[in-house]
Amino acid sequence: MLLHPQVGHPPLLLMTAVTIKSINGRASALPLFFQKGCKQKHKGFTLVELVVVILLLGIVAAYVVPKWLGTGGAQIRTTTDELASRLRLVQLMNMNEPSDRCSYLRIESGRFGHISTASCAIPGAISSWSSAATSRGRLVSFSIPVTLNSQSTVTLRFDRQSGKACTLAGCPSEGGAWLCPSGCNIVVGTGGEARTVRIESEGYIHALP
Repeated sequence: MLLHPQVGHPPLLLMTAVTIKSINGRASALPLFFQKGCKQKHKGFTLVELVVVILLLGIVAAYVVPKWLGTGGAQIRTTTDELASRLRLVQLMNMNEPSDRCSYLRIESGRFGHISTASCAIPGAISSWSSAATSRGRLVSFSIPVTLNSQSTVTLRFDRQSGKACTLAGCPSEGGAWLCPSGCNIVVGTGGEARTVRIESEGYIHALP
């Protein structure tokens, strides 16, 4: 069947019908542009396009997202937990070792570790420790600021009886003084991501949320 504008139909209605076989066997007419549309194939992504998209997503995940969320977040949490655990260990060691030995936690820029010395000798820089002491001290390295009272180099020990933090001059029973008479904070990291390890005046050590 052919429709033509001469019989009164507008030109826009001109279309060629084709006869196709319907499901029930009867013949029916569909416009030709419907038949052409059914035969068109939808194109998908090529392998090259998919690889490019995956690479771009990888770059975003590796560089953009960490900068958006904060690059030091994971390291700050890990360092805080390690530091709190090490402080408790040194405290426990001090409370259980003989009177002629003392254990210290040494915090320096970029790392910390613990060491036990004879006659309670105050340890020097970690770089001066022997290889055996360094191995026993289980050094932890980091690339974020760790400070106590704005000092990045800190040496801590604890009282044998109470577990309170003492100054390098010793505990009060040794002629020294308490390091944290009102409690003190070791700050890990800077800015809004910073976390704190709190040493209470009674000697209780915990990480603040």
